[in-house]
Formats: sequence, structure tokens, C-alpha cells
Amino acid sequence: MLAFKYRMFAPPGGRWFYTVPETGRYFETPSCFDQLVSEVRRHYAVNNLAIPANLEALIEDHICNNVIYGFCCGEDPRDPDDMPPTYFEITAAMERFFRGKKYEYATAEVARKRAETCMVCPMNSLALCTNCTGLKSTARRFVGGRRLDAEMRLGVCRRIRVPTNALVHVNFTATTTRPLPENCWLVPRK
Repeated sequence: MLAFKYRMFAPPGGRWFYTVPETGRYFETPSCFDQLVSEVRRHYAVNNLAIPANLEALIEDHICNNVIYGFCCGEDPRDPDDMPPTYFEITAAMERFFRGKKYEYATAEVARKRAETCMVCPMNSLALCTNCTGLKSTARRFVGGRRLDAEMRLGVCRRIRVPTNALVHVNFTATTTRPLPENCWLVPRK
């Protein structure tokens, strides 16, 4: 498992986060690692679930697998294609994806359902603070200012390399050499 190099420094994006595998409940705090652990422990207790003995290590590993390489130590098992994209990769991908193209917009209900899929997708990267860097607001401009209530849980698609808060609003055919997860709404259904 991966572990933080320095627990006193917040992960890239400035927030500590974890998704409880047993319930799918997402936790996030800008406060500190210990606050996150406390909230997750409380969730386990309230739901009458056994608290894993190695909960802190599980949370560290979860965060490490969702942030940029170098924040953590240990052998990183991720394929370089699965690594969270950098700010510059994202801005270049947005430029290629949106500039000079006219997309048909999805309905609000379709966008919401897509977002629900993306929120639990392992390719939804929360490694960068897309609000802090202005990436989400830039992406939002490309989709006519459309937004969703769940945007805090939408990061950047590791496959398309574009902020997910914009992708869910447009109808398009994915052109990527990277394989998409089976549950991805972009995978054609038979």
C-alpha cells in the first residue's frame, strides 16, 4: 500500500478525501487527516460496520491512488496512463476538446445521471483542486455555464483528460486510445 511522505501537508487539491467501500459514502475535509479519519470512523460506527484495524492506512492508500505521483511513497502500481493528469495536460485537452466545436447539450436529467456514474468511477480524478486552479469554471464556460449540485465530487476524467463537470453536459463520441471502464456512460451499449 502507498503512504504519505509527509502527513502534515495536505494532498494536492488541498483536501483529504475517502470513499467508504462498504457504503459508497464520500468524505472530504480541508481540515486535516485526523479529522477525516474521525468522520469515517463515526460513519462505520453509525452504520454498524466493523471498523477496519488498518483504516488510516486504507485512507492513505486511497488518497495516494488518486493524487499525482510523488506525494506518496511506496511502489506505485498505477499504469502511467492511469495517473492523474497535470494542470497543463488538462488545459491542452480542454483546448482540443472544445475549441471550434459545437456540441449538442444533454438534458439536465441525463447530465445528472452521467455525473452519478462519474462520481464513483475510478477514472474520476480528484488529484487537482479544479476549483482552485479555475479549471472547473473554464470548463463550465464551454458548456454555457451549466452546473450540477454534485460538482464537488466531479474531478477530471483520466481517460478524456477534461473536467467531468463539463463532459457530462455534452453529447459526444469518445475518441481515446485509453480503455474506458465498463460502467462508463461513454461505452456504447449493445
